Amino acid sequence: MVRLLDIKRTYSDGGMRLLLLADSKEDTLPTLLSDIDGLSGAGGVTPGSIVITPALDVCIMANDGTWGPWL
Repeated sequence: MVRLLDIKRTYSDGGMRLLLLADSKEDTLPTLLSDIDGLSGAGGVTPGSIVITPALDVCIMANDGTWGPWL
């Protein structure tokens, strides 16, 4: 499960740059705001968004809107 930790920036097109917490690296990472509990709307997760896990694995969304590799 992926949970919202912080909204870093909102954009006029409805997109948001987010800081998220995933239970593990096997979780499906969201690309739409509606995929995240507590958020709604037609916008998407924007490049620069970050997902971390309790084990301190990190994944960053690339400029093309896809999630990069886990670091």
